[in-house]
Amino acid sequence: MGTRGKQDWPDRLKLLRYLRQRPHHAKERIVWAEPGSVRAALYLWAGPSPTSTPPHIILHGTEILRLTSLPHRRILFRRLLQKCERIHVLSDYNRQLLQSRIPGLRTPIIVAPGAPSRTGIANSASARSSGSQDKRITILTVGRIHPRKGQLDSLKALSLLSESDQNQIRYRIVGPSVRSNYREQIVQLAKKCSFPVELTGPLNEEDLEKEYEAADIFALTSRQTKMSVEGFGLVYLDASALGLPVVATRSGGIPEAVIEGKSGLLASEGNITEISECFERLITDSALRRQLGDQGMQHASSQSWIKTAQSYFGKPESD
Repeated sequence: MGTRGKQDWPDRLKLLRYLRQRPHHAKERIVWAEPGSVRAALYLWAGPSPTSTPPHIILHGTEILRLTSLPHRRILFRRLLQKCERIHVLSDYNRQLLQSRIPGLRTPIIVAPGAPSRTGIANSASARSSGSQDKRITILTVGRIHPRKGQLDSLKALSLLSESDQNQIRYRIVGPSVRSNYREQIVQLAKKCSFPVELTGPLNEEDLEKEYEAADIFALTSRQTKMSVEGFGLVYLDASALGLPVVATRSGGIPEAVIEGKSGLLASEGNITEISECFERLITDSALRRQLGDQGMQHASSQSWIKTAQSYFGKPESD
């Protein structure tokens, strides 16, 4: 399409131009699936539609906040949603958020979570816990380094642990830095910690797979900001699918991705003490790590992209 997949105006215009110029097929349906394309779609209805069939739209959470933050955006957003045949959201939290921000919508809203993209690692939670007793417990965070992802909250919580607990752990943070000042806060606090803290930056798929395989606990303690929220969190399902117990927060749609007491432990958003208590329970209780990891694998295996697609579009017609 000639776009970079960004959300800025040049890419939005290129996407709209592409849709205007390409030939239309009778059975074709547009699915606005990402925040960048949704922002472009706001302005599509100023002219004739590029297809005769109404589109579908997938909303992840943050775009609901951003596209209802100003009156003119809310008007355009409502107009777009009313033109759609269906609205798809990944969590019931997103459904409630949308209905509160755009009341009176008549377009059907379908709730269907995503599915893990990472499966097949042989090391189950039980196998992870059967290694040598002197091995440090590796706590892994995967996500862009940003205040909403809560890496600093996790590090502060780990710093509250007892000396004996800190001597057992290492903390690895994987992901690109999009807020240099936030990353610097993490770096400065890491220098004061008695346990290793390693920021790897972004990794390719093969190296990221190895990070998951070597980890014992997955942590992503997200918090909502004014314009951003974790609407579901597919990365939690990825971690569960690979047998990792999860430490997370009750923020946005996370409690629908991490089942409290089954696939992970949840703390109040931004509550460093509660987050620290969750870490302490998992660090000191290998049986609990095994239990949550194994149950998390069962939870993640119950989700599939085929099931999600069928919830959105129905089962394909037989030949």
